[in-house]
Amino acid sequence: MVKEDKYIENRFGKVQPFKAPQGYLDNFADQFMAQLPDQAAKTVKTQHAILFRMRPAMIAAASVLAVAMTATVYFAKPFAGQREQAFTTNQQTESSLNDGSVEETAFYSMIDNGDIYAMLADE
Repeated sequence: MVKEDKYIENRFGKVQPFKAPQGYLDNFADQFMAQLPDQAAKTVKTQHAILFRMRPAMIAAASVLAVAMTATVYFAKPFAGQREQAFTTNQQTESSLNDGSVEETAFYSMIDNGDIYAMLADE
């Protein structure tokens, strides 16, 4: 990069090809501001301000929801004693079904009115 700068300097010299008029930039900012139209500063309402104001309420609502969900899950589960009792009840139900009551139920479900009258007449 230094070689390139030296080459350009040797070839063209240090003379600045462009110049501003004398005193042009001395009060440029003042002239520019004078040309702008006068406008009152507008306040812009931000959208996230509402969320920041509601943040404590949202945190409280989330906490209440978390406690409610935890309580629901905790109380919805049967206790250990109830599990054993339910397991025993299921075993008793299965054993009672295996005693032949299924066959009797199937037999009675296939009987129509004529068969019932015939059975009652035999007795």
